[in-house]
Amino acid sequence: MSTDHDVSKLDDLIVTTIDSVRGYEHAAEHADAGRYAQFFTEMAAERREAVDALSARSRAQGGTPADYGSAAATIHRPLGSPAPRARPR
Repeated sequence: MSTDHDVSKLDDLIVTTIDSVRGYEHAAEHADAGRYAQFFTEMAAERREAVDALSARSRAQGGTPADYGSAAATIHRPLGSPAPRARPR
């Protein structure tokens, strides 16, 4: 594989992983129970570490890693939020 191809694939992985970080952060903000919020927060932190590692590898191969996720995920996240609950009367 060529270096350009490798960098391109790394950058694709970076964008996808950033999307997962933001998805887990979004889930943590909307979790009902504290333990679920903690779980999602921990998953986001693990994914951030992966983004850092992938970004370092991309830079080492001459790439300029993305620092943003995909537009599709940004649009999708609000759609995946639970609907507001009706309040009992």
